[in-house]
Amino acid sequence: MKTYANFYAHIEQSLLLYAEKKLIIWGNNTFTGKDILENVHKYQKNLQKLQLQNGNTVILATSPSPNTFFMILALMSQGITSVIPPFQVSIQSFFKILKKLNAQGVVTERPNIVKKILGKILKIKIIDIFSDEESNFIVSTQKVLATQNALISYSSGSTGDFKAVFRSHQVLLAQHQAIKKEFPPFENQIDFPLFTNILLHNLAVGVLSVMPAIEKFSLLKVNMEIICEQIHNEKISSLTGNVFYFARMVQYLKQKPMKLSSVKALGIGGSPVSERLLSDLKAIFDNASVYVIYGSSEAEPIAVRKVEYLQKPLKGFCVGRISESLEIKIEPIGELNIENTLTTVGEIYVRGHHVALKEGESWFKTGDFGYQNEERILYLTGRKGNETIIGGVQHYMIEHMLLCMEYITQVAAIANEDKFDIYVVSKLTKQEIQNIVYQYIEKNIIGEIYIEDALPTDHRHHSKILYQQIK
Repeated sequence: MKTYANFYAHIEQSLLLYAEKKLIIWGNNTFTGKDILENVHKYQKNLQKLQLQNGNTVILATSPSPNTFFMILALMSQGITSVIPPFQVSIQSFFKILKKLNAQGVVTERPNIVKKILGKILKIKIIDIFSDEESNFIVSTQKVLATQNALISYSSGSTGDFKAVFRSHQVLLAQHQAIKKEFPPFENQIDFPLFTNILLHNLAVGVLSVMPAIEKFSLLKVNMEIICEQIHNEKISSLTGNVFYFARMVQYLKQKPMKLSSVKALGIGGSPVSERLLSDLKAIFDNASVYVIYGSSEAEPIAVRKVEYLQKPLKGFCVGRISESLEIKIEPIGELNIENTLTTVGEIYVRGHHVALKEGESWFKTGDFGYQNEERILYLTGRKGNETIIGGVQHYMIEHMLLCMEYITQVAAIANEDKFDIYVVSKLTKQEIQNIVYQYIEKNIIGEIYIEDALPTDHRHHSKILYQQIK
């Protein structure tokens, strides 16, 4: 029996219910539910005019903006799959994606004659994001198979090449429901989301989203003075972000303290989070509950931890309890020495309604390694490609210990035969770092220590270490 579910239908119901409520503030623009619907209707009509239809695939070649977001909603409403290419993708890679996905259209900004000619040669529709098509009638939301792709995005590439992540309408709906269960919306909530999936979720529950003022959403261009003023002036009550984002925020607020007491909830994820950063966030946002959110594009969230006390770094990165909506299994690869107790460790697999599985898969392999303690709290201890156990230790354990020390900003411990070579970005000397390491880790498993100016990170989060690029 076929099941139908268009995720946009849930957003549309919310937009109708909250037609007069402000739902998005993006730069100088404010959009109510009614405003968003009108923008979506405009794009729906343009898609019909171009004869794009249910089952087609369209690639977004535009910068993040309200128009781009409304286009995604319009495409979703018509059963058309939106493709968000990797950040800073090359022209060559873009055309590979176009061919591999057999895309029928490309959304671009003010297409010139060259783009139009190229579209004719490739037999694809060129869609102008700035189309001013007037909508004199409402285009109905299409009936879509629940298993049909709604959104295709790309992984951060932290373990190699960028990987396409296919999320169906039913997976997007299940992820929304899982987020709602873990973080129920509260009265007068004003959210400050860094991630697109949270913006979609907020629309579905009728929560106002204030978009961070980051140029083209490039985190390298973030101005923390502007961001912190936004949080203060807009009376933000909840916010999400990654390690790079919050580390920059902490650094700024330590230099220029300001009261941000309106914030009641803060979620951080996207890569392992050190206890030191969590401690700093709790001290600065003293009126907020701080949460570690562990997940991936394929499964959001996997685990959530409300930070009530700090953990010992050598146990790994604590990410909390697995979502009630998921099953977990850990495929053993060996044993770790956790506080003088041998603990089985392995790769973390999950499955459930809000997990995007490829055809033929029964479990999603996270690429992370870790263990659960007797209270079923999950700890991360290694990443695929660098998971070798040496002397009962995996690389995250060393990295976490060092990240909790003063004057250390980045660390990579790379397993090299029977020792870990350690790469550190720090003001400390090699000898000072060695002295710290030897206090906690057996000398015989430590190889060379290198002081670096910076370590390579993924282009999306700027938080995940690219171990394969370190030499």
